[in-house]
Amino acid sequence: VDGDGEEIGESITFTYRYDPNLSVSDFENNLGVNLQNTLATDLLTVQSVNPLNYEIFNINGQLVNFSRIGSGINNINVSNLNYGVYFIKFADEVGNSTTMKFVVK
Repeated sequence: VDGDGEEIGESITFTYRYDPNLSVSDFENNLGVNLQNTLATDLLTVQSVNPLNYEIFNINGQLVNFSRIGSGINNINVSNLNYGVYFIKFADEVGNSTTMKFVVK
């Protein structure tokens, strides 16, 4: 769009496919932690090989929740979060970390 609001150049078309139930268990991370669901209403289910600390950030980067999970399957209560996209950062005791995205609906 030019300064007068007129379209210039050639338009492009692309297709975006979004699956809100996509599991990230197929993705490698250095901590052995996987989200069992990336679309959550009340609970975010996490499977971890080791105990880890976690922090949840909203799309603006504000910290909205933090705690610790144990090894095995854990449920994190997200029912108090507004609808939207969030990031969860997991960290071990020596500073290794990984960040994943999930959606609260």
